[in-house]
Amino acid sequence: MQHKEERDYDLVVAGGGLAGICCAIAAARRGARTAIIQDRAVFGGNSSSEIRIVPIGSALYSSWMMETGLIAEMLLEDRATNHETFKDGAINTLYDLNLLHFLTREPSLDVYANTRIYEVECDEQTGTGERRIAALSGLQSGSGKQYRFRAQQFADCTGDGVLAQLAGAAWKYGRDGRDDYQESLAPVLADAMTMGSSITFYAKNTGAEQPFTAPAWAKRIDSQEEVGVLRSCGSIGQERFSGFWWLELSNPFHVIDDFEQIKHELTRFVLGYWDYLKNRSVHKEALRTFAIDWIGSYPGKRESRRVVGDVVLSERHVLKDARWPDRIGCSGMFIDLHINGGILNKLEPPELSNLDSHYKNYTMIAPYSVPLRAMYSKDIANLWLGGRNISVSRVALGAIRNQCILASLGQAVGTGAAYALQHRLAPRQLAEPGSDHLSRLQQQLLQDDVHILGLARTGSLTSGCRARASSERPLDLDRPAAEERWVCLDQEWGQVFPVTQSSVERLAFFVANSGDQEETVTVRLARLERIWDQDHGELAIQTQIVIPARYEGWVQADVQREVAAGYPYRVSLGGTAHVRWRHAQEQAVGTLSQYRAFHPAGGPEARNRSLPSLQPEELVIPPMDKWVEPKRTRHSLCMHVTPQSTPYGAGNVISGAVRPYALPNVWMSDPTAAMPQFVELLFPERTQLNEVTIYFDVDLNTEYAVRPGRHKSPECVKAWRLLCREAEADEWTLLHEEYANYQRLRKVRTQTVTATALRLEVLETNGAAYASVYGIEAFLRS
Repeated sequence: MQHKEERDYDLVVAGGGLAGICCAIAAARRGARTAIIQDRAVFGGNSSSEIRIVPIGSALYSSWMMETGLIAEMLLEDRATNHETFKDGAINTLYDLNLLHFLTREPSLDVYANTRIYEVECDEQTGTGERRIAALSGLQSGSGKQYRFRAQQFADCTGDGVLAQLAGAAWKYGRDGRDDYQESLAPVLADAMTMGSSITFYAKNTGAEQPFTAPAWAKRIDSQEEVGVLRSCGSIGQERFSGFWWLELSNPFHVIDDFEQIKHELTRFVLGYWDYLKNRSVHKEALRTFAIDWIGSYPGKRESRRVVGDVVLSERHVLKDARWPDRIGCSGMFIDLHINGGILNKLEPPELSNLDSHYKNYTMIAPYSVPLRAMYSKDIANLWLGGRNISVSRVALGAIRNQCILASLGQAVGTGAAYALQHRLAPRQLAEPGSDHLSRLQQQLLQDDVHILGLARTGSLTSGCRARASSERPLDLDRPAAEERWVCLDQEWGQVFPVTQSSVERLAFFVANSGDQEETVTVRLARLERIWDQDHGELAIQTQIVIPARYEGWVQADVQREVAAGYPYRVSLGGTAHVRWRHAQEQAVGTLSQYRAFHPAGGPEARNRSLPSLQPEELVIPPMDKWVEPKRTRHSLCMHVTPQSTPYGAGNVISGAVRPYALPNVWMSDPTAAMPQFVELLFPERTQLNEVTIYFDVDLNTEYAVRPGRHKSPECVKAWRLLCREAEADEWTLLHEEYANYQRLRKVRTQTVTATALRLEVLETNGAAYASVYGIEAFLRS
């Protein structure tokens, strides 16, 4: 046998997808000597140029929930420097190089590409029976070298749970039974059904006729009906387009064992469908000058093994946030479970929510927390978990499996591993609820901009400051959308907005009545705890407004009621098909709209009751009465509250929260005031500091996946200066300046200074007419 080269590390991360990348970089930045091992030539997992599935996350489904931290740092860099617009099939080599740049610039991180793990060595502790991984063996395909990696701790970010399986850890595959975790969306009996793997393609207009003849082994398709129900090809007609997420295949194939067969069958389908589109479909003339430019050669997996941890996140945990004491991340994704059989299932849509509104409303959930106890193996004492093989039920996997969400959780795992190594802790010891170690880890994650629902930062020298700003923006939902966009009040709609005053005197709404008679509409105002809450909240006001016949414009309700300041409220209207409520011109930060999903009987729509996947033995849709945010078409509704809320004041930058939760938690200057704008922090006494962290606004409501090439968030501060003052009469001293920023998190290290005030001066943004800053923290580091 060839000699194995020995490598020693603190942490070895197996798997080079976004979760593994963020895990490895986070650990290295926190001082752990780290290796990352990838079995392919490029990094990025499903988002790499080999597979080209756009990395998406929570903000596609839940307002203001875009992932931050390392994944933001990497994707903001890619969007600012890459000419290509993100879309499935369009991810390019520059994207791969961007990820590789982040990996290779870490001095404590070694990178091993094209290296497949084939053996895991474990030790068992005498007396305790505790099982630990001692070493991994891997073969590098290009060089033929064999490596033996030793480490104190390991992270399985392979997606397929390769380390866990080789080490003998418990794992699951396929669908859990309904009683396993008391899940209504699980079948009565467990089985080996999984979501499918997909191959995408990329087509472009060449400007000249491009004949296409399919090879003999391609799948023959003669009609859209042969492809199946609701398989949309809506991107056809663009100069370049990709296809199609629903070209997926699983059962009767095994996602892991039959990988090569799946790849071949998917390629047959891609070629056959392109042949149909080009030569026999209604699109053939429009596609006359189009050619396929690229077809994936490596299927992207949605599901495979799930390793069992101390906690298995399940349906009930994602339906309502459990607020785990050991929470280290979150998700705002809906429960996205694709149809059994994929493209072999011609009778049902690729995703049931595209067909059945009751199913869709049940699976549209509010953001929820993820515990650290779901991020390591219960059997292997030193094995962390990252990526889609974390400890979740199959139903919960549907609500967490998107790449940006898993990347953020990967960063939490890497930070946790580095902390555990520094303090000689096992993963289980670090995750113990209530421990000081856990609290310190959570604060480290927050300082690195990992989103943990409902946890505020502590320890900043600015927390006791008084804040003031050159100007501030009021809440503005007053301007109707320029386009004719409305919601119909045949169902109840609500607008969630922050209330900063102690009373509400009047509520006004921009509505239209298309009927020949006046309409009376009930108005309810309810207090919430979080902007995404789906319950009815605590009712504060109920009244009515009368809308004249054939009327369009403002209607006012005089309420004159005291309310609790500092909470989000939902104001709702509904009850008549003749009345519509106009969209607001913009969705103000920290606001969102919802509709009421009221289905007291439960079950699917009557028209869908015969579908195989909606039978009671497959799943149960319970009765529901909840508030749901519209999927992928988010907006705010045009309204005004008197007195006007002022949720964007200077004090937000020292609140300890750096993104919307209950309130917007952002300072925004008046858009009508000229630059520069500034926010100042006044210390209660002379204070020494040598580090300042700033959290800028990079639009937490827009997914990276829809940002074009060379994009820099207009809201993000481009040119800024940080200044300090030692005494009231002193001149301001410049600590730092930057003139080409497009990142959210900026950490400034300076010489130690004594200050009575800090000032952040915004000179220019990347396009917005106002300054926008979520947080400013100061520290004295040793």
